[in-house]
Parts: sequence; C-alpha cells; structure tokens
Amino acid sequence: MSEQNNTEMTFQIQRIYTKDISFEAPNAPHVFQKDWQP
Repeated sequence: MSEQNNTEMTFQIQRIYTKDISFEAPNAPHVFQKDWQP
C-alpha cells in the first residue's frame, strides 16, 4: 500500500516588534464620540 504524505506548511506571526509608532487624529477626542455613518 502507498500512503500519501500530507505535509502542510503554515506561516504564523508570533510577535511584532516596533521601534516607533505615531498616530495622529485631528479633532480628537471629539471625532471618536459621534456616531459613525458610512
């Protein structure tokens, strides 16, 4: 009998290291307090 070898390779990100992250939000915090209408 011949058996098929099903070896499936997976790629998973375990950790992400960042050196510098900046976030700019004009009109904050007011822009986050109103209802969002798409």
